[in-house]
Amino acid sequence: MPTARMSPDDLYKNPQIRADDINKCFEYESIDDIITSIGGYESVRILPFLDTKTIQKKNRIYHGFFRRDYFYNLLKPMGMVTFYGPSVMAGLAQIKSLPTEYTEHLEAILFQGRFPYTYSPFEKWTNGYKDWSKLDTLGECQQFYNNETGWTFLPPS
Repeated sequence: MPTARMSPDDLYKNPQIRADDINKCFEYESIDDIITSIGGYESVRILPFLDTKTIQKKNRIYHGFFRRDYFYNLLKPMGMVTFYGPSVMAGLAQIKSLPTEYTEHLEAILFQGRFPYTYSPFEKWTNGYKDWSKLDTLGECQQFYNNETGWTFLPPS
């Protein structure tokens, strides 16, 4: 969509144009899945401009990372299927640095139509990505750790 490569300053000044792109994704019949470019910094500012009537009528998968779950809290009650992650810049851009289980997981959900899908904890985890401003490490992850405890649910019970 046009706003995907706009400057952060222009996007900040024009929350409606970001919402217009999202609205178009729900209008176009050729779009089945919406993957965000990156997180949802300031995404709360675009909520008033979303066409919720059109969004409610369309069945789309929406995934990415959002600040404070603004979109999830809006879309989930409308019956939308939402996933927390990955986004293009945080997840897909690092796919070559991630364990093969990550790619297999995405392919199974997005392309193979395995329903129901059984989630299993990954064997390794990382706490983020290396500095995106350094081209020599672009797309690489921080150190990986063995997942010795399986699932961790927040907040702990």
